[in-house]
Amino acid sequence: NHVCAGHSPTKRLCRGPDITGATLGLWETWSYSCEARNWEVWNTSLASTATRWTSQPPWYNRWATSSQTKGYSSSCDDGWAMAEIPSLIQAWADGSYTDVAVGLKAESETDTKGWKRFNSANSGVNIPTLWVNYNSYPGPATNLTITPSSPADGIVYSPTTTPTLTAVGHDADGGGVNMLFRLHPSGNATPVWEKTETGVPVETPIPVAVPAGKLVDGSRYSYIVHTYNDLSSTWDWNTANSGWHDVIIDTSKPPAPASIASSDYPNDGTWHGVAGQAGTFTVTPTPGEVNPAGYLWGLDTTSPTSRTMATGTIPLSVTPPTNGPHFLSVRAIDKAGNVSEVVRYAFNVGRGGLTSPSAGER
Repeated sequence: NHVCAGHSPTKRLCRGPDITGATLGLWETWSYSCEARNWEVWNTSLASTATRWTSQPPWYNRWATSSQTKGYSSSCDDGWAMAEIPSLIQAWADGSYTDVAVGLKAESETDTKGWKRFNSANSGVNIPTLWVNYNSYPGPATNLTITPSSPADGIVYSPTTTPTLTAVGHDADGGGVNMLFRLHPSGNATPVWEKTETGVPVETPIPVAVPAGKLVDGSRYSYIVHTYNDLSSTWDWNTANSGWHDVIIDTSKPPAPASIASSDYPNDGTWHGVAGQAGTFTVTPTPGEVNPAGYLWGLDTTSPTSRTMATGTIPLSVTPPTNGPHFLSVRAIDKAGNVSEVVRYAFNVGRGGLTSPSAGER
């Protein structure tokens, strides 16, 4: 809850916050009596050097009425007379105004006891003052991530039904905010899971883990984060959301490649090519994978890491570095990052002969 104070009859205001209180203070130096008489606060056009009693700026709407009276006698001495105008300040904060103005008038201009005089800004002391208490609306959450996941096709795929959602909250006033995380089945207005993190620091990634039993393998979900604070009015937080993000849950391993073949280095037990000579190896997938992404492959390793992000039947160019027996390992990978079992393809490079004796042959 912050305060901004202005000392000018026309004061530029910070725009956009939720006004939680606004008090106009006027130092009253003279009144006709100490009897309470109502006076009103209106919004008007700006006054100018041409303003006269007979030539006034337009008066638009009455926003407050006060009966506070000062400045008549020692028992009713000079002092601050206050009027509460939070609705007017909220209207100004919500609008596109640059300079604004208020006008004062007696509720009854035929009742002489309603006559009052206040200090203007020219007095130099106890000048008209506006105290505004405000709360800035939190900004939309950003930096939404879901872990673990892999991006593809404009959305993300996660290989688990218990991922972690992370987002960063923002609030111009600093301090802490509340963040409501929600997960919906795609196209369904009813969430399958939600969690609120309260009083979390702004500009800091906040992780929340989705519990088991909420998400289903093979399903698509939409998630969103709402940000609000305890000072926001009802539903005001709903304007500060992250926007929708989609995730597809895919926990199933893809099927291993159906086959690997090469006319340059056939798997026929004989010897072909020579060290340093590239060969083409054709990898054919097993049908049925709904989210294929590509292949991991490697030469002479059971844990391939080279990545080729192409689907369907693909050619791999592989260059054996030495003569002798070699094997090519390939596994399929899907969009969620799941990998299949490894398929191995053995072949011999160079001329026939004992080029790499085994331990028992040495």
